[in-house]
Amino acid sequence: MLDPAAVRPVAGAVERSADLVTLVARVAIISARPVEFLQERFANLPEMPLYGLYGLQSYVDGEVRIDHEAAAWEPVMSDTARAAGRQAGRMVVELKPPVRLDKGIIVARECAELTTAWYFGDDISDAKAFETLTERERLDPAFTGVRVAVANGETGARLAALADLCVDAPEAVPEFLYSLVRALRDQLSP
Repeated sequence: MLDPAAVRPVAGAVERSADLVTLVARVAIISARPVEFLQERFANLPEMPLYGLYGLQSYVDGEVRIDHEAAAWEPVMSDTARAAGRQAGRMVVELKPPVRLDKGIIVARECAELTTAWYFGDDISDAKAFETLTERERLDPAFTGVRVAVANGETGARLAALADLCVDAPEAVPEFLYSLVRALRDQLSP
């Protein structure tokens, strides 16, 4: 059984993200995992905004913040988690406070002033972010969104159907990013 605390970014992902930070206006991580988990794994990229628990937590400009609406639910969620029995399993149900915040809303905020945004996703919750980019393109013909599905056994065809591009596995993402970084450097060099 996989220990969730032992999960790390695939080899090369942090380095390629660091390369991107130097070339584009904004790079951010949006995850279902807590901000503390992300801070530990992306400590070499302190300038990169991190959004944990689908955006309920954030780490921006060196400060950890909890969404003000979500903070009000923290005692109820803690009590519920303590009272609930815990069982290991492949398929899980997540309990979230009744706060309208998801990966799509965070993407909308992060790319509000951008003309192009790329989003890489490997989880069904990433569909919200893909849909946000699609809606932004519909409303703003000058905006280009690129939706990249990272294949794995759990997302199946649903996420791929919403994507512009598919990467075969998480381990293939660093090489894909390397190619993207090379292309951007070539485009930006005189």
